[in-house]
Order: sequence, then structure tokens, then C-alpha cells
Amino acid sequence: MARNIPQAHASLSHGEWDRKTFRGTELYQKTLGVIGTGRIGTGVAKRLQSFGMRVLAYDPYLSEEKAKELEFTRATVDEIAQQADFVTVHTPLTEKTKGIVNANFFNQAKPNLQIINVARGGIIEENALIDALDQNKIAGAALDVFENEPAIDSPVTKHPKIIVTPHLGASTLEAQEKVAVSVAQEIIDIIKHENVANAVNAPSGVFNEDEELKPFVDLAKTTGKVGIQLLPKAPRTLKITYAGDIALDDTSLITRTLVKGVLEQDMGDHVNLINALVLLNEQNVTYTIEKTKKKKGFSNYIELELINKGDVVKIGATVLNGFGPRIVRINDYPVDFKPEHYQLVIHHFDRPGIVGKTGQILGEHGVNIASMHLGRSQIGGDAMMILSIDHPINETVREALLKIDGFQSVLQVTLDES
Repeated sequence: MARNIPQAHASLSHGEWDRKTFRGTELYQKTLGVIGTGRIGTGVAKRLQSFGMRVLAYDPYLSEEKAKELEFTRATVDEIAQQADFVTVHTPLTEKTKGIVNANFFNQAKPNLQIINVARGGIIEENALIDALDQNKIAGAALDVFENEPAIDSPVTKHPKIIVTPHLGASTLEAQEKVAVSVAQEIIDIIKHENVANAVNAPSGVFNEDEELKPFVDLAKTTGKVGIQLLPKAPRTLKITYAGDIALDDTSLITRTLVKGVLEQDMGDHVNLINALVLLNEQNVTYTIEKTKKKKGFSNYIELELINKGDVVKIGATVLNGFGPRIVRINDYPVDFKPEHYQLVIHHFDRPGIVGKTGQILGEHGVNIASMHLGRSQIGGDAMMILSIDHPINETVREALLKIDGFQSVLQVTLDES
């Protein structure tokens, strides 16, 4: 891409000898932006460092310590857009990463930017990419993945500034050979009674189908999803506490389900019950599990604590007979609500009239409130309002709510529809 080799090859194949048109650019002393620093993204960046490239890296789980070790500079997506000469994408496709490279990204970019996506289609908005190239906001792109595949009729496959391949990521002789060798090695490991790296069945207890614990398994995923959406940054520490009767049970499935709920926010369907704890370790997240028979106000209680330096989120949850799963604590606020598809979690001062003003603004914007739950630390002190709403709010509504005197933060939590 940097040297226009595919275009130059096509030109020469058609009998042209045109050197000026295909003048390229060097990698030396250029800035590489890496979106997603998992195993592949990190590997690509390390290789390009050998060409003398400076690396800007965005990943929610990339710590300052790890970045320093790799000689990366941590950056936001916007900072990558503004500074990078080349961008390579290596992140899963999730609700958070879908369209993360969009018109706003290209509007901030340097005109010499060239971008590569060999991860998942949909991370780059293709229409925005075409517009950016047509308007000379960026210089070029190379895509191996597309929003819709096969991308035979896609306009990106016909654009002169985009190099395209038909999703060839793992299509090498060596990759296919490694798959065959891996399968053979795992069969040998089974025969030798050794650990199996990619077993479709999990360790003992992971798929425990105890009917009494099933409601807590369902609750665990929800608790993880709520917690991670309330934390501003990816956690560096994760703690799970089991209190009451549940502390006496085998909670391995609950633990893995909870961790899966946390990681899915940034890793999408790459995370599952079998690899959840492995992925947590790979992200350098410290986790602990505490069990106590002491009842914390409920016969069975699960608490998730997520920490990133000064940011701490605690979610307490239980299952109540006749009422089902309930979130009963958020940080220091006692609450009691059933997790729904869309929630607003509002931190505010405990003042008269705030509830009415909230309802008025939501009503003016056509947002229906299904239920409301309130918690406070003390009269006139900090308080929390939980609203279950029928539809998600947009940024305009959120900004209108934040103008209410006494409001400190408005966060939206979205859960899977049950």
C-alpha cells in the first residue's frame, strides 16, 4: 500500500511504464496508529517498530505499564486520527467498535493517512471511507474484510485508492498446516491425559446445570454488563464476592459468566465461558474471589468490584424469591431494581424537584419511563436515580438532563433483551 505496488503492477501489466504516478512513501520515522493491541495488533506493531515507526496504541485494556514495556504511546482514537500516518485495525467487532473509524475520524486525519483493516468488516464505515478518499482527506486504504461479504458488488472494491482482497487473513499454507498440527497435538495430549488447550468442554463445574444456581448464572452476566458500562475505563482489578448460602456452592460457572459479561463489552463474541479467565489474565487484569458465609442483608449475595486507579464501581446483586434477579447496590447506594433492556443511571444531589424535572425533560423528548428507583447516602447528600426506559436516549437528551441543577452524571446502560 505504501509503495502502490498493486496499482503499479496492474499498470505495467497493461503495457504502461509510469513511474511518477506510483511514487510511494517510506515507513521510517512515520507514526503508526494501532486500534486494538491484542496478540495480533501487538505483533504487527512490534514488527513495524523495526522499520523505525513510532507507535500510538488504543485499547481499553492497554495499561500504562504494558505500553511502556512495549514502547507504545497510549492514545485515544481521536489522537490516532490526528497524528497517524498509517492506521491498522485489530479489534473485535462489537457495539463499541462498530464504525469506530468514521467520518469524524477522517475529518481529523492527515491527508497522507493510509489505513488497513484486516480484522472485521464494519469497524470502518465504508461510505465514510469512500467520501474521505474522494475528497482527498486521506490518501489510501487496504481492506481484507467488508461490511457485507462476499463484497462482489461493493463500491469499495472498485475504488482506485483502495486495495482489496477477499478475506484472505488465514488463507496460507502454513496457517492450514498449523491447524492440522494443532488438532493432532491435542489428540496426543488427550491420550497422554495432559491439559487440552482448546477443549470444547470446559473444566469441571463450568457447565454445571444446577437448577438452583441457574438464576444466579443469568444474574452474573447482567451484573458484569452493568458494572463495565459504569466504569469509565477498562478495569485493572476485578473482585467477586459471594456471601451467604451461595458461598458454599460451586460458583465456577457463575464466576466465568460474570467475567464473560465484563469482557464482552470490548471483546464481543471472542470471549466465552471457557476462555474468559484466560483472556482476563491476558489483559493483565488482577482478579480475586472472596467467599463468606456471612449474609450481607440477603440469603445469597454477589458483588462485583471493578477498579481502574481512582475509578471504582461496585455492583451488588441477588435473586429474590418471587421477584427474580435484582441489582441491590451500586457503589455506596442501596437500590432495588430489576435489570431491563435500557437503564439510565443518574448520580445527583438529593434535592426537592429533581425527579419532576427529570420526568419533564424525558417527556419532552418522547422518552417513556417504565420504572424508577432511588437511593441516597443521606438526606440532602449524594443520591442515585435508576430509570428503566423503553428506548435508548441520544446525546441531545443526555445533555439536556445534565443541565438540571444538581445532576453530576448521566450514564446509559444497555443489556441484552431477555
